Amino acid sequence: MSEAIEKKRKCPKCGFVSENPNTTFCEVCGFQFVKPEEGKIICFACKKVIPEDSKICPFCGVKIKGENIPRPFLISYDENGEKTQFPIFLPKTTVGRNPKCTVSFLGEKSISSQHCLIFYENGKFFIRDLNSTNGVYLNGKKVEEAELRDGDIIKLGLKKLKFNINNPL
Repeated sequence: MSEAIEKKRKCPKCGFVSENPNTTFCEVCGFQFVKPEEGKIICFACKKVIPEDSKICPFCGVKIKGENIPRPFLISYDENGEKTQFPIFLPKTTVGRNPKCTVSFLGEKSISSQHCLIFYENGKFFIRDLNSTNGVYLNGKKVEEAELRDGDIIKLGLKKLKFNINNPL
């Protein structure tokens, strides 16, 4: 087995393969790989230990239990109509050309190195422009910061992305 494959972690619940072998959670479905001490759980968004009976994390506000836990994605379409799905990691995800961004578009010269931030706060998703050169457009309108809703179209430079909640490809 190659070293690259050994450094990945596959979720037994949804099958997502994480690039981070030390992760304690599946970045897509929130499955908890590591169990904390008795009576406690770890919030999959902020990674803090919270009481086991918590339905909402007291630190970051993300919903912990229930059927409607958000699983957001960005969907990119290439010139051939092929879709690529990028999971949004809670509570925040950076998007840009820099390889250190959570979602990185390395070859996209129209996207700034750290173009925008997508974050989850008080049960809602938001997008914030990080002083990018070409701006952030949401459904055709330039925004500095705005609430995101399922199905919104985000334009970063020349790249169009669809914001999707709970509907993986």
